[in-house]
Amino acid sequence: MSSTVLESFFRALPTHLVSATTYVYYSSWLMLIVGVITFIACMLIKAPYGRYADSKWGYLQNPKLAWCWQESPSWWVPLLVVLHYVYTFEGTALQAFRRLHPCSIFLLLFFEAHYIQRAIIYPLCRMSPNATKVPLIVSCLAFLFCVWNGLQQSIALLYVTEFSNEFLFNTPVFRIGFTIATVGMILNIHADSILINLRRKDDSKMKTEDHGGSSATGEIEMGAAENKTPLKKRNQSGEQIKDAATPSVKSSPEKSAAAFQLKTSPDKKDLTTSSGTATTRIKTAMKSAISSASQTIQNLRRRSSSQQRVMKRSRNRSNKSPGSSHGSNGRTGGTKTPGASSSTTSAAVKKSYKIPFGGLFYFVSAANLAAEILEWFGFAMANNFSLPTVAFACYTFANIGPRGYHHHNWYLDHFGEKYKALGRKAVIPFLW
Repeated sequence: MSSTVLESFFRALPTHLVSATTYVYYSSWLMLIVGVITFIACMLIKAPYGRYADSKWGYLQNPKLAWCWQESPSWWVPLLVVLHYVYTFEGTALQAFRRLHPCSIFLLLFFEAHYIQRAIIYPLCRMSPNATKVPLIVSCLAFLFCVWNGLQQSIALLYVTEFSNEFLFNTPVFRIGFTIATVGMILNIHADSILINLRRKDDSKMKTEDHGGSSATGEIEMGAAENKTPLKKRNQSGEQIKDAATPSVKSSPEKSAAAFQLKTSPDKKDLTTSSGTATTRIKTAMKSAISSASQTIQNLRRRSSSQQRVMKRSRNRSNKSPGSSHGSNGRTGGTKTPGASSSTTSAAVKKSYKIPFGGLFYFVSAANLAAEILEWFGFAMANNFSLPTVAFACYTFANIGPRGYHHHNWYLDHFGEKYKALGRKAVIPFLW
């Protein structure tokens, strides 16, 4: 049964050079057109998942399950295309891979690594158990797009896109583009980690309150998720009573970089053309990209500490004011402030979300989305701005750019002048 399905899938693939070129060309232009429609729709309507999830959009499913199956085609569809490429090649599998240019192999591996992280590692190992449920209609649309894009990118890299040795050795386009893509991927994972840690802190704090704690007594100030300094604990009168030293859990960019390098470092015997020169040069570029990303993350952490101090001073002033709330997350320190919130739902939302600090959050409100846009722009650049990769990068911006804009407005609405004082943009630093 499974072999019959695979044979049917293989026969349906447009892998002849002419048919593959035609498919990729029209598919890419269609993606650009759909991207324009998506951008307009997402600016007018907030995509109903995450903090905007609503049961009126239909059945809400487990978020871990949703992320697994809706993103999965982006890694298993390219694998099927690769199997078909090897199956139809007149020769051994080793000869089939040696026929490919190293750039095509590295870019396909990068694409696979991103979506294995997104579809398997992120939901199963890193996502909060209390993450918001996802409407089934959203997952279905995401699944269809991932099938479409997985076919488009893999067929283009295996059958259509051509690279020359001059492009690899004598022009910086591939190296710069691959560096940008790598930095974007690392920043995306880093931003996700900050958001996940904020949610886990909030979950653990709520459990503490349920077991006899108080949101007003001994409230711990939230700092950057990756820069855990000794936190200040205060009593009911607002006086500092003790340093609540927490274990310092510092992120290790070197470890994450090494893990990423293991994912994307192929077997030299299988992937080099006539010598190991191409692999050596690309490996050097990857090391440079990882080192640059690590340095960038460290610099952004240091710069974000000033934002944390500003927010802490603002919270301390509000704590000293009679009848004021602790912070801006909807928790009151005694009597309820009139007009604070007339909606139970909005109060719950305020309680669940905090202001993130660190990494790209120093510049934008939606750092995880901004990093993914940067990642796929670098991917397109490394592909010498080929039509299918440019179409994918543009669609990514059209899909998640408006979401970042809505996130920015949401933070402004819920945290007011305190958030505005941070000077962040929505998605593009200093611009939008």
